[in-house]
Amino acid sequence: HTSKHWFCSRCGIHTHHHARNTPTQYVVNLACLEGIKVENFADAPWFDGREHPKDRSNKQLEKENHR
Repeated sequence: HTSKHWFCSRCGIHTHHHARNTPTQYVVNLACLEGIKVENFADAPWFDGREHPKDRSNKQLEKENHR
């Protein structure tokens, strides 16, 4: 599956998208919300934007989980 992404028309940053595995939900880039400090959400799941966890092979995930 793919998800639809939205970007800021001024600066181009990724603002939000439909969740890939649950398309009825949105994922929001906390860094785009005024007054929000991303550091306060250290336990929130995140990924680097290049490699979606669903794209990784099971072997890669197993290796990461056993560190």
